[in-house]
Amino acid sequence: MKPDAYAEVIALQNSGEPCPHCESLQGHYIHCALLDRNAAEQVSRELADIPKMDNFFLASLRIQPL
Repeated sequence: MKPDAYAEVIALQNSGEPCPHCESLQGHYIHCALLDRNAAEQVSRELADIPKMDNFFLASLRIQPL
């Protein structure tokens, strides 16, 4: 089972990387999308759609995705 976006960000922060949404190294800033469950779910949906958009773009260039 794939972890949710919040769990992925916690793992990133534990490895020393900042949150990709608010750039915080520990916890989250008040404007972070992951502090609001609805916003976090929207972010997860958008991230899931990125490969679909990339494949569409590659197909428009007649390039086969890996």
